[in-house]
Amino acid sequence: MKRLILFFALVCAILSGFSQQELGLYFMPGAVQSQRYNPAFLQEEKVNLSLASIGMGVAHTGFSFGDIIFPVPGSTETQLNVESALRVMDEQNHFRFQTSVDVLNLSVRLRGLQIGFGYQAKADALLQYPKTLALLAWGGNTQFVGNEINIAPSFQIQGYHEFSLSAGWKVGRIFQGGLRMKYLVGLANLSTANQDATIFTDANNYATTVSTDYVIQSSMIDMGSPEAFAVSISPQAFTQNTGYGIDAGAVIQLTKKLSIAISGVNILSNINWQDSVSQFTSRGTYTFNGLDAAEAITGGEIETESVLDSISSRLEFTETNDPYITQVPTQIYASAHFQPINTFRLGALIFQEWYRGRQFPGMMLSANKDLGKIVTAGLTYSMRTRSFDNLGANVLLRGGPVVMFLVTDNFTALLTPRSAREMNFRWGMNIAIK
Repeated sequence: MKRLILFFALVCAILSGFSQQELGLYFMPGAVQSQRYNPAFLQEEKVNLSLASIGMGVAHTGFSFGDIIFPVPGSTETQLNVESALRVMDEQNHFRFQTSVDVLNLSVRLRGLQIGFGYQAKADALLQYPKTLALLAWGGNTQFVGNEINIAPSFQIQGYHEFSLSAGWKVGRIFQGGLRMKYLVGLANLSTANQDATIFTDANNYATTVSTDYVIQSSMIDMGSPEAFAVSISPQAFTQNTGYGIDAGAVIQLTKKLSIAISGVNILSNINWQDSVSQFTSRGTYTFNGLDAAEAITGGEIETESVLDSISSRLEFTETNDPYITQVPTQIYASAHFQPINTFRLGALIFQEWYRGRQFPGMMLSANKDLGKIVTAGLTYSMRTRSFDNLGANVLLRGGPVVMFLVTDNFTALLTPRSAREMNFRWGMNIAIK
């Protein structure tokens, strides 16, 4: 188990230089992909076709690369220090991964009406874990004798297709509205439903009691059993795992230079998993001896087997095969846009995401400048969970009908990767016909 904890810590440390989805694209009206945040963002061109758009981001609030890996003094080598990472963890930590490939995005504008069709391939993952779980896995249960602690991680990992039809319209000079309907096809899912698990080690006889109400569910993934956890995936292009979602938005032009916008993305969006589904449920109270607390306190030699390995081998899981539903993260965006001159734009954005009972807030300030007819460049500053030093940049290039862009919300992570907790990027190429 300690090897597993080390592996997970290394993955989090290496990937903690990435973050959640890029917000800088929101303030790039020259890229048709900005409509993903608000279907009321209308394009100036008559036809927009996305040739390719790829984005990825990962975030870890628990610790950064520099919190767990340190240089050896007087040497070019590095060393792991898990205790250092444990010290900077929150009571609850999350690890987040998102990626999406914009395979097709076509929009056509006829005066005040814009119609669009899109297809994206997406993957999303969220792992939430208590600090007590990491402490238990690394240091055993000796440190918690006489106290009941929470050891239950919560996670959701899923990949899916997203097909969408959208319409945006303009009413007079003041109002723009937009609506996008989505059809989702789930590819694979691994998630928890109930996430209650506690452990108590008695100070008198060192008996350990584990109480659980914990469910692991999967679709198109063969886990073997929770104890062995031999995962194998059965990929299929299309499945019976389907769902729906709605995006809606509006833009109000307050003055010639000032506008505000609000939108909701993935409203009431979920996937009903029906193909190759399994649920493994552990529900009950288990009391047993043999963990390391008694040995450590009485001066005996501690077993090398991890306490979590002992616990997992003795829990009883029952398997069922009922369909289940998972959520697709819901986001709300509210922004203000100010254009003092035709070639210069300022923006402010407030962002909120709801996912599996957690809220992920954020805000961004943006400035974009047209540098002639070919280049548009911009800078952003954003704040997110436990991350307040995010400076981003974006650039958009036009060459005839070809539009290419690159955006990241945290290029400073490239300069200080050891302390970075998040970064992201998106690259894309479009055809825009006036």
